[in-house]
Order: sequence, then structure tokens, then C-alpha cells
Amino acid sequence: MAAAAVENWKYKTLLSLKQRGHGPHGAVTAAHLMTGISDLRQTLVDTNTDRMVFDRDRAVKTLEDKHGAELTKVILRLCGAADEAGLPPVHRLLAFGPKAAGYGIIASLIGARIQSRCVPMDPTGAPLVPPSLLSNVFRSYQPGGGGLEFGVGLTPFAIVCKGHADMHAVEAKIKKATIMEEGATVTLADASIMVQSDVRLPQEEPYVAVDKLYGWSIMVDIFHGENHPVVQSIRACVNRLGPGLPRIITQYPSTRLEGNPPTCELSESSYKCHGKIAHLSGRTIAKFLLRG
Repeated sequence: MAAAAVENWKYKTLLSLKQRGHGPHGAVTAAHLMTGISDLRQTLVDTNTDRMVFDRDRAVKTLEDKHGAELTKVILRLCGAADEAGLPPVHRLLAFGPKAAGYGIIASLIGARIQSRCVPMDPTGAPLVPPSLLSNVFRSYQPGGGGLEFGVGLTPFAIVCKGHADMHAVEAKIKKATIMEEGATVTLADASIMVQSDVRLPQEEPYVAVDKLYGWSIMVDIFHGENHPVVQSIRACVNRLGPGLPRIITQYPSTRLEGNPPTCELSESSYKCHGKIAHLSGRTIAKFLLRG
């Protein structure tokens, strides 16, 4: 576009000089004009190149420029990387990408891990990205908890997959958080609710616990890097434990507490004693154990 403008200016200038009737003595000749045009064109090209280099250098930043040296050391240590080039891509994508795109970025990485068949999970049951997980783990770099609060950090209990009972509640939070990050005005109370973590022990079917394990492995892959030794151990563990977990749960005797609190009756527990099945209270079990 700049070259076309120069050619247009050249044509108009030459036409103007011819119309004015400038002669060879003391006037601007065509050779002089061509030299000036060439110098002007080179100046424009050099200026445009310098501007592109400046914009490129300004756009290329490191995590240390973004977060500071100390936090960058923490990120490198968590991922077992020697430098930023060895970090998992999620950290640079979240640091320098649009804030509202955070959920889409992690969702695409989840899809890539599922396609790699790292765990036996398909996209219809993929783990979701709750706002609390994105805010507290992926943006605050706190994958672990202090042990004083249940389900804090990157834990299987914080994972919610498609098809789980609380899927719609999590999807509603994700939608509200995306709207908020795109610039919509929300109250402090709404923002606080969106980043709260509602983590509970799984009470549904055994497959829910298996999904949480598989989803946890994928999230750990994305945060720490799929080649981290701890990540590889977790992946191997869930792949071995997942297929057998439903059988373990269904065959294990239930110990749900029911009935009169002083007697602690275990109404759903059956104990086999001398070939007979008997439902025993907690007090009877204690007497049986004391008799040997």
C-alpha cells in the first residue's frame, strides 16, 4: 500500500513538472527526481521495518517480566523445568492470552490429552474447569493445600466431569465467570460465589469416583507437564486403579451409621459368624472381638 502511494506521488510530481515547463538549466530533472523517490522509498521501508521489530520485541515477554523472578522460580520448580522453554504451554497461554479465554485454553488442552489416550476417557465425559480451579491453581500457582480445608488445590475431589450431578452448576459458574472476565459489571458477592470451592466426597455411582481420578490425571498433566515424574506416577496409578475401583466399591461392606447413636447400629453391615449371617450392633461386635 505504501509502494502504491509512492508511485502515485511520483506520477503526479512528474506530470506537474512537465506542465510547468522546467528546463534542464537549474531545474529538477527526472534523474534527480528518481533519486529522491528512491531515497524516500528506502526511508519508508526502513521506518516500517523498525516499527515491526519494535512491536515484536514489545510483544515478546517472559514470565519473569509478567510475574517477577520469585514467582517464576516457583513455577519452574512446580513443573520441574530448567527454564521457561521447558514449561507446559498452559502457563504462557494463560499469562499472555486474553483473560476471558482461560476456560477455552484449558478446555482445548484437556481435549488434546484425551485424544492422546493418556487415560481411558472420551470427550463426552471430559472434566470441566471450575472457576475456583482456574483462579486458585492455574492462575495463582497453588496446586497444593495446607491440609486445613478439604478439597483445596489440584485434588481429585475438586474435579467435575460432564455427566456428573453438579455439572450444570459448574457450567453456570463458568458462563458467569466468562462474562465477568469479558468486562461485564458484577457485584463483589457474585464474584466471590464464582470462585468458591464446593468440594465434597463423591456420593454417587462408582464411575463418578473413577471419572474424578481420570480427570485429575489430565489436569495434573496440563499443570505440571506430562513428562514430570510425579505426573507419570499418578497416570500409571489411576490407569491401574480405575478399572478395578467399581468392583472394590461394590464388594466392600457398607459401614453407614444408622439407628440409635449409643449403640451405633450398623444396619447395613453383615458379619458372618460360625456359618450364620447376623446383623450386629456396635456393642455386640465389641463383645465378639473381646472374646477373641
